[in-house]
Order: sequence, then structure tokens, then C-alpha cells
Amino acid sequence: LAARALRIKYSVLKQHGKNVLPFMMQSSNGDTYFRLETCSSLISFAGLWEAGITFCEKDLHHEETVKFAEEISKNVWALKQKFGKKHGKRLFPIILRSLEASERLAQLDIEKYGIAQVRFSGTREKPFYSTTKRLNLAIGNFPYISTESLEVEQKLKDFNAGGSLHIIEMANNECKPEELMRLTEHLIKNQGLEFFTYNRINTYCDNCRKSWLGVLHKCPSCGSMSTLTTFDRFAST
Repeated sequence: LAARALRIKYSVLKQHGKNVLPFMMQSSNGDTYFRLETCSSLISFAGLWEAGITFCEKDLHHEETVKFAEEISKNVWALKQKFGKKHGKRLFPIILRSLEASERLAQLDIEKYGIAQVRFSGTREKPFYSTTKRLNLAIGNFPYISTESLEVEQKLKDFNAGGSLHIIEMANNECKPEELMRLTEHLIKNQGLEFFTYNRINTYCDNCRKSWLGVLHKCPSCGSMSTLTTFDRFAST
């Protein structure tokens, strides 16, 4: 279905591209700036881990859930090869943040099947499907990512063929800049994470104008609850 939608999108751009994207479609001496026929077609995934938990009835890092996701990964790669040859396109799967899709798809399923029948992340008021890959930062003698988590990412690397963004959650861990730099160099050189970012959730109190690490429901300074705001770059994804 996604491949067909991309094919329709390609046909529309082929027909109306010069009117829709005049700057990108312009050419000079017969050389076009944007070559539609050689561009990549990307298919992103939403709700992969929610699906794994639902079908396997195990937690996110359980062996059965990981095997389920790995099987999906292999099937996706096989379909990618099939449809890529059929349509003559560079078709790739990706795992990248998509705020609109993560919320909208969850809402559509809830409307159709009922909230009790749908496995989602977030809250009943703001449900969403995961569209990102997350790793948790641990602290020992130095910051590190667990070997188990990195091994799982290697097994599911086929999902990253067209690109991915790994989010490393720092939680409430305090790290020195030079320690994070060493970890960054280690991950790039040895673990095959091509694109990642660090994320930390902060809570800000508008009353006393102070901020704290993590999600708080009551200000430690003034005791206020209604003046708190939580900042998370990757919420609802």
C-alpha cells in the first residue's frame, strides 16, 4: 500500500512537478537541478514496537519480541527488493521521527477499533505510535549503552536502509562533556550507529523560574503544580 502511494506521488510529480516545484525542476543547458527519476522513495514505520508487544505479549526487550521485529525486518527487505525492481525505483525503509503520523495513525485506529483494543504509547488523552528508535544511557565508571540494546539494533539494521535517528535518553544522569564525547566516538567507530542524538527531559516552573531534570509533578522549590511545563524534544514519537 505504501509503495503504491509512493508510485502515485511519483506520477503526480512527474506530470505537475514544473508547476508545483518550479525552482527545483528548472534546468540549465539541459541539466535538471532535481532529477525525479533518480530520487529515493522512503517508507517509514509507525508502531513497530507496539505491534511486537501486542503479538508476543512480552516486553520490549524480550527475546520473542526482538525476533518478531527481526522477522518483520527481513520481510520488509524482501518486499523492498520486489517493489524496487517492479517500479524501477530506489525504495528504502526508514525509522525517523514523524510527529503527525505517530499521533494521527493511533487516533484513527482508536476511532475504528476502540481504545481498549489498541496498543499505543502515551496517554488516553494523547495516544501515539512510536516512530523512533530509543536507547537508554547508563552510568557506571563512565556513560555507556548496554551491549544487549546495541545487539538488538544490529539485528534490526535493515530498517535503517534509507536512514534512521537513534535517540539516546539521558534521563536524570549527570555526564561530563568529555565523557559524552568519548561515548560518541566509541559508538561511531565500533557500534555502527550512523545518526543519533542525545535527549534529556526537563521540567520548568514558571512561578520560581527554575528547571529540573526529568518529569516532575510538583515544583521542589515553591511546591506549585499548575505552573510546571515539561520539555521533551521527542515527545509523542
